[in-house]
Amino acid sequence: MRLLTILIVALSGSVLTALADGSAITISDPYLRESIPGQSRTAGFFTVVNEGASDCVLASAQSATAERLEIHEHSHQDGVMRMRQVPSLTIPAGQSVTLSPGGYHLMVFGTKAPYQAGEQVPVTLDFGDCGELDALFDVRKIR
Repeated sequence: MRLLTILIVALSGSVLTALADGSAITISDPYLRESIPGQSRTAGFFTVVNEGASDCVLASAQSATAERLEIHEHSHQDGVMRMRQVPSLTIPAGQSVTLSPGGYHLMVFGTKAPYQAGEQVPVTLDFGDCGELDALFDVRKIR
């Protein structure tokens, strides 16, 4: 019954779950910004919920549609917004982390073709010991 529920939720496209070693990672609302003309990079966002009993770590992400994906964060220092790569992102047990504009996000570098609103892009998220999750990210217009 649990497998059937997971399959139904995964097929709905709005929430995806990875299960490994008793952990449960769920993501919702995965999306990428539409490519800016002439640019081969963009950003991705989603919410991660860790329903497991131990911390999970987003260690990396990849997509066949881009050269590389990195985990980044924005910060404000002395009135200046800065962006930097972080090696990983911990999702504490029983909590959620939202990757959103102005905060943590995925940076996508070297897109092989421009991402256009309405498309979907396959992305694999590696949560280390908590497993991998394959997701389809919707491409949306920049607001």
